[in-house]
Order: sequence, then structure tokens, then C-alpha cells
Amino acid sequence: MLSSTRTGRYLELDERQVFLWHAVDGENTVRDLLFAYADRYGELGLPRIESALAAFAVPPPWTLRRPSSASATVSPRLR
Repeated sequence: MLSSTRTGRYLELDERQVFLWHAVDGENTVRDLLFAYADRYGELGLPRIESALAAFAVPPPWTLRRPSSASATVSPRLR
């Protein structure tokens, strides 16, 4: 889960989006992301990478957070 420190909004991430979040470090290119994603998941996944990058871009800044126990009971997908 990402939270915006500016707006207080949250963005729920799946395992693959978390992988991409960690790979977007200011040094890796989209090409690097494609190959890292392919190594990890066995497919290029360009649409998923584009979608994740678009989600990460608005509204910045995002901070990765683990869901609290209260939110985990509300949505089992957060576990």
C-alpha cells in the first residue's frame, strides 16, 4: 500500500506493483524494468509497467506502508 504524504490518500498495490515500486529508483530505465519484470515473472508486462508508472506519478509523493491491522480486517486483499 502506498500513502500520499501530501493528500493522505492511499493506493493499494499487488505483489507485482510492489516489485515495480522498488525497481523505480531513479536509475532504472523503462527498459531495465521490462527485463527485471520478465526475469521475475516470465513476461515483459509493458502494459502493467505503464499502468504502474502512471499510478505512481499522481499525486506525489508516495510512501510505501504496510496496512494496519484495522485496514487488513476491512479488506482481505491487503494481507
